[in-house]
Amino acid sequence: SNCIKNFMEQNYLINTIFGPTIQGEGALMGTPCAFLRLSKCNLWDGKEESRHLAECKICDTDFLEYKKMTAEQIVSELKFYKNYAEWLVVSGGEPLLQFDFNLASQLKDWKLCIETNGTQAIDFEVDHLSFSPKTKKERIKLKKCDSLKILWPDPFGLLQEFDSFPAKKRFLQPIDGQVNSTLDKLYALGGRYALSPQLHKYIGVK
Repeated sequence: SNCIKNFMEQNYLINTIFGPTIQGEGALMGTPCAFLRLSKCNLWDGKEESRHLAECKICDTDFLEYKKMTAEQIVSELKFYKNYAEWLVVSGGEPLLQFDFNLASQLKDWKLCIETNGTQAIDFEVDHLSFSPKTKKERIKLKKCDSLKILWPDPFGLLQEFDSFPAKKRFLQPIDGQVNSTLDKLYALGGRYALSPQLHKYIGVK
């Protein structure tokens, strides 16, 4: 049908597909994976000259560049990495601006982890939903998550705001390697949060 044809020909703006690597953050830290990084974000346009205007000024990811790919092309490129990993980490930018049921349904061979800022709703199931808020609670459309990651030091004052958000696991993630102050805060929180140290940066993988 035309509907199916349109789905197959829909273009996604893909920043990069890479692997095999390991997930460096959160509950899946150390797990072999491939990465599907989508372009576009709703909290920053990705251009350095406008960083000071961004709602999220501390983004450490280059997601500006992209190539247009169909779901079929994405699935085809990811096949190479399937020999090395079960997990596919879908990130951005903000992946849920583009990543949809159509693309998710084409990736059933993978365990899917989506990394999101929570400002977009998700109406389909994935294996792991990793939520790292970068803006106030009234902007958030996500209802629950598997992992909650709060950046520390807390530049947005979000730890208290999201402390009761429904999450299976909670993490503090040091900014710019500020591990000592993060550990102090972890202990002060009485063990309810765990450390997410961005392992990939320490061991030098993408």
